[in-house]
Amino acid sequence: MSSQTLTRDQALHRAVQLWNNGSRPESKRLIFEVLKQAPQDAQARDLLRSAVSNQVRGGTDDFANRFEQAFMSDPNSIIQHAAKGWLYSLTLDQAFIDPSLERRSLPPKRKPKSPPVTQTDMGSADEILLQLLLLDDPRERWKAVLDLASSNERVVVEDSFASVEDAELHDRLAGSLRNEGLNIVIIGGGIMGVAMANALKMGFGDQIDILVIESRIQGPHVKEPYSRHWLTHIGNDLIQGVYDPLVSQLLVEFGNGKYIGGTLAVIETLLLVSNKKLGVRFLFKDDYDLSFIDDSDTSLVIDASGGRFRAEPDAYREGAYSVPSNELEITLPEVSGYGRGYAKHGITNFSDVPATKINLQREGDRFVPYRNGTRIRSAMFKVTHLPLGLHDSLMEFVKENNEDCQFYIWPGNLRPELNEILTLINVTKAEYEELAPAVRETTSLARFFENGGLERVAASPRIASFLRLIADSGSDLTKISIEPPFFYSPYSRLMSGTLGRLYGRPLVPIGDGVFIGHPNVGNGLGVHLRIVRTIHDLAMLMYGD
Repeated sequence: MSSQTLTRDQALHRAVQLWNNGSRPESKRLIFEVLKQAPQDAQARDLLRSAVSNQVRGGTDDFANRFEQAFMSDPNSIIQHAAKGWLYSLTLDQAFIDPSLERRSLPPKRKPKSPPVTQTDMGSADEILLQLLLLDDPRERWKAVLDLASSNERVVVEDSFASVEDAELHDRLAGSLRNEGLNIVIIGGGIMGVAMANALKMGFGDQIDILVIESRIQGPHVKEPYSRHWLTHIGNDLIQGVYDPLVSQLLVEFGNGKYIGGTLAVIETLLLVSNKKLGVRFLFKDDYDLSFIDDSDTSLVIDASGGRFRAEPDAYREGAYSVPSNELEITLPEVSGYGRGYAKHGITNFSDVPATKINLQREGDRFVPYRNGTRIRSAMFKVTHLPLGLHDSLMEFVKENNEDCQFYIWPGNLRPELNEILTLINVTKAEYEELAPAVRETTSLARFFENGGLERVAASPRIASFLRLIADSGSDLTKISIEPPFFYSPYSRLMSGTLGRLYGRPLVPIGDGVFIGHPNVGNGLGVHLRIVRTIHDLAMLMYGD
């Protein structure tokens, strides 16, 4: 019996009956079908988790192969998600597409000496989350979370193997992955890595062991604090019922009712602390050796590095695409008045968009979009932490100076007393080459001006006028940040065929390792978190009998 012939309530009731009658695979499949139709259904996901918690531990011999077959069965959905960014770029950003853009080769930044790791006086990871929830004043709680995210407290920056000698590390890492249920290695401790770990640990509990490896460190076993302090666009339904309810509650209460509130660094930090509370292990090392996987009971390796991870050739075997061609053609749809959907962000180009043909050309394990032989690539930078009181004046300026959609104004999703504005500004190749040496790391707008930043953008009168408008507003420029310019240079994996193998285990890409989203469209992090949710549900379906 399929969930398509039953109401949602009937399907879940039937699933319970099947479970009680010993038809466990059919029961789980029925719940999974409900979640496919309504992935935000927290009650159905709780029921699936309950079913897994009542299974006998083990029975995972063919888990990896069954998971892989299901995970790689829908390549078109990835292309559809990625193509939303391509459409935006080829229409509203088209004046800034320049395939000749190349990253500036700059001398390395002098890395400041890190303060010593401090022994937290805030208590355990569990106590930290509870203490944050006990702060009734939203501003006080927000400040406490920001302070925690930027701190060098032990619970935030120290890994699980700090006291282990290098000679013993291989065996300790292998020994941490001996669960009779599932054992997962996650490469990358950014947002996707900590989110994936949290979802799986919440789902499987003591039937899973997880090791997260992060290479952005201050020193051995000590990671750098998370540093991406820009706001996010994530619906409440993407986190509730998936992640630790303490973290979900904090983020929802920081939000505006529909979307959670939090900078990327805040979300990463809260999930990391929660993971430590739940028993997820971490390794913070930039010269890690993955050969311990071969001596462990690892079921899957998840690449959450954003596409940066490169396996040792003798440890890795490439997967095989089921697509025979190295070049594919897709057609982006015709859209009437496309830019009207972004008018609230200062976009003034409301032209109709004709159907557009895109060629996807294979480059290694990725497919890169081209139109008429031109690769999609553009550069932009962010101005963050702008006071919400500047919104009307910034919009007034932008609406008169935005024919080519250079500016994109985004009021965040924090609750009103905490909220702020993020602005994305497209730049030409010449503007990028002027800005890149001047803004090599996140810096305050006050320091940018002190260091002659306006002179850097003098040849770009609209950008200069926009920044002067902020400077003349009376805002505290020490609290407003300008971010280094970056590229939107999209690609997409085709999730078909077979995955690559690392030490014989499937290597599952997530996040930017699958496709790059466009920041103005919101088809990046939000979509990637939906895939995390899907992986969680698939893993629960394929686990055990």
